Amino acid sequence: MTDTQDISLEERRKSTFLSARRVVVKVGSGVLTGPGGLNVALIESLAGQISRLMDGGREVLLVSSGAVSSGMRKLGITERPKSIPERQ
Repeated sequence: MTDTQDISLEERRKSTFLSARRVVVKVGSGVLTGPGGLNVALIESLAGQISRLMDGGREVLLVSSGAVSSGMRKLGITERPKSIPERQ
């Protein structure tokens, strides 16, 4: 890809994002947690960014797979649950 194509692609992405009415934000366990548990500073930053998007009139859907990891640490579980009922 040439620099011209990269710029064009980046401009299209920005244009698409700016015109979007709904934004889906997907965050995983690796984003929400760190060695000491939940990454509170990052979660606060993410909440602020989502708030600004909503203040700008966008509908924001937050999808997270981080609940299992954070719950495991809180409950003292070291092995990821395998069955769906255990993960609920």
